[in-house]
Parts: sequence; C-alpha cells; structure tokens
Amino acid sequence: MSVAVAELAASLHQIMDSDPGLLVLGPDVGAYGGRFRATRGLFETYGASRVIDLDPTPVTLVGVAVGLSQADMTPVVELEGPASLAQAASIIASEPGVGRLVLRVPTITSARADALERVRGEGHAASFSAIEGAMVVCASAHSPPSRLLEAAAARDGVTVIIEPTGLYRTPLASSSATQLGTAQVVRDGADLTLMGWGETLEVLVAAAAALASDGVHAKVIDVRCLHPLDVVTLGKVVRDSGRALVAHAAGAEALAAQVAHAAQRESFLSLEAPIETLVVEPGRESVQAVVDAATRALHY
Repeated sequence: MSVAVAELAASLHQIMDSDPGLLVLGPDVGAYGGRFRATRGLFETYGASRVIDLDPTPVTLVGVAVGLSQADMTPVVELEGPASLAQAASIIASEPGVGRLVLRVPTITSARADALERVRGEGHAASFSAIEGAMVVCASAHSPPSRLLEAAAARDGVTVIIEPTGLYRTPLASSSATQLGTAQVVRDGADLTLMGWGETLEVLVAAAAALASDGVHAKVIDVRCLHPLDVVTLGKVVRDSGRALVAHAAGAEALAAQVAHAAQRESFLSLEAPIETLVVEPGRESVQAVVDAATRALHY
C-alpha cells in the first residue's frame, strides 16, 4: 500500500471513530478493501452496518447515499470512476433535504487511453452547480486526498473529491489541514502566476524551479476547488503579477477556459499579457512547454 493510500485509509479510520454516523459505501469497499485498497481494514473494524458493499450503478449507490444523508447520516461514497458523475448530480439535485454527503471519485490518468475518464471527472464539475452548496475539489500532492476527505466529512452539503490515481504513487508534499473552497499558493513568486490542479501541479512546480534558475520568480497556484472557483484568490494573485497561464490535462480545455476567464475578469486592468491556457502531461517536454509559455508572457 502506497503512502498516499495508507494516509487515506488512516483518515477514514479517524473520521469513522469520531463520527458514529459516518458510513462508507461503494463496490467492493468491504472485505476486499476497495478498488485501490483505500478502505482496507474498515470492514473488520466497523462491520457490515457501516462499511457497505453496493452495486456500482449511480441509481443504487447514490440513491442509497442520498437517503442516508436525509436521515442525518454522513455517507462517504466511493464511485468506480467519473463516468457517472453527471447522473449522480442529477439524482442529488432532484432530492430535497440532502445533507452531508461525500463522493470520492478515483480517476485514472496514467495513460492517454484514460483521457476520457479524466475529462469526465474534471468536466462534470459544473454538473453540480444546480445543487445548493455543492463543492467539487481535485486532489494534488499539495492537497492530498486524505486531507480533502477529512475536511469534506466535517462540511455540511455535498462534496465531490476527484482523486487522480497517479497521486496514490506520489510522495505527498503536504500533511497540513486543508481549507475547502480556496485556491492554495504552492510556491511564491512575483513575476508571473502559474495555475493548475491535480497532477499538473508537479509540472508547474518543476517549471517554476527552472525559471528561478534564470532569475524569474513564478508563483504556483493549486486551483483545487473546481466548483465554485475561488475567484477572489485567483484574481488577487494575477493582479499581483500581471501575467499568468493555466495548465491543464488534455480534454479539460473548457474548465481551463473558465479558470482563465475568472482570473482575467478579476484582474483585467492589471494584466500585462493575455492569460494563456496550456495542455501539459507529466514529463520534461511539458516542463519546457510551460517555461516557453512563461517566457512569451514575460516578453509580451
């Protein structure tokens, strides 16, 4: 079990100890320990009444979770993937009185063949806009799944946590508590702002280090909250630097455009260059692509 998955399992144990009304639901979350082993050991500790194997179809899984939430329980649901997020949002939106409910969405991003799955996870953030108080967040090495889960379990309302599975094998850069609903400054700098979320953050951090060797100090921002966007922070950091770019995975162009638009709207009079959006994947080529884009912005 990787460090990230072990921390996720430990967080589940901790919040289940502190909240007797918290239940874990999903396919194979019981004795098997879940698709990625994040629920390992829960069934043996808390039993079948609190760790419940259910059919993975959204009608069953999300429907049961909604009923438990309406009864003042705290269901934590592990979806098989993001393909059913739009249907889950539709089910939740159609029900009155939904209280605390957490949807964990492991999203495979390690291969190009999985691009559609990744896009469904990030692209369906807007599906939850019809649900009052709903929030969609994306984990990163700087906002680990375990910390997002702890914050979500203590928050009233519906919280969706997108968990890029590549993070399960990545050393965590943060172990501090996470404040939901806000963007996070990962690295400080005054010359330009690099914004991203999920696994793109590591590309941006590497690019910022490369720029620093040339005397350019880039601020790196983990957007983190995909719905609603933290427009206050995004606007402030771009106003401070006057230059910015948004990095995203292939297929998440619409969301990147929303981030860029929100930042531009809040900082328009301070901009020294247009805000560029850029597709990145883990690797040296993407790091260089970010460095090149940053250079274009600096010399605009």
